[in-house]
Amino acid sequence: MKFIPRTTAPSKNDENYYSNKNEYYKNGYGMPNCTAYTYGRILELLEYIPNGLYYGNAENWYDGTKNLEKGQTPKLGAIACYRTGKTHNSSDGAGHVAIVEKINGDSFECSNSAYKGTNFYMTKGYDTKNNKNFQGFIYLPIEFEEEETEIPSKIDFEVGNKVILKSSATVYQGNNKGLKIPDSVKNKTYTIQEIDSKGNLLLKEIFSWVLCNECISAEQDYTTYKVKKGDTLYKIAKKYNTTVDELVKLNNIKDPDVIITGQVLEIPA
Repeated sequence: MKFIPRTTAPSKNDENYYSNKNEYYKNGYGMPNCTAYTYGRILELLEYIPNGLYYGNAENWYDGTKNLEKGQTPKLGAIACYRTGKTHNSSDGAGHVAIVEKINGDSFECSNSAYKGTNFYMTKGYDTKNNKNFQGFIYLPIEFEEEETEIPSKIDFEVGNKVILKSSATVYQGNNKGLKIPDSVKNKTYTIQEIDSKGNLLLKEIFSWVLCNECISAEQDYTTYKVKKGDTLYKIAKKYNTTVDELVKLNNIKDPDVIITGQVLEIPA
């Protein structure tokens, strides 16, 4: 089976994550929550939950799951399992689970959600932050073949909409894919001429394809903020009465725990 990596948050309309098909959602422990997200991602990949998969706190998944193969080597779709402190003891942390989405040689990337924290984010390699200890991988009962196409992010635009190309925009798509977007065309308003199946936008005025998530609606007001020493996304979000998730989405932040002093962030006004 072809494997399509998920590198963007699922839509709130996706029943794998946001309906009673998801046992964590059903019982009041929906996203943001690593177990609810991982459970939903498994449903998305397999269309069912394999027999023997553990249900409960993340740190108990690895030991508690029966009938599924386990190991120390990352595979596409595998569940990366972590404990914090002792297993079956939530007082010292409930652990973490994530899904392997990409494998590049000796490195790999996982999709994640954090309990009562960031709704969706990506990590590279083993995630040992916040006292997490890697236990191993649980393998899904199917062999996936790598597929280059990624699940497109939710498209909030329509043809004819006015958008602003973000200051953080990176490279063009389409025929000019990989070419760096010059600063001279950023922070300007454009008209969407076309939207492709991957969620890329063709901007009429410069006749160039760009990533959907590197544009923001011109109909909403935004301001900018330069990161200072000691800042965190949580502090900034609180200051501007917004959310960490919104800042992550607007600024294409891969790791919400890492922002750089002097970095310019776009903030909803």
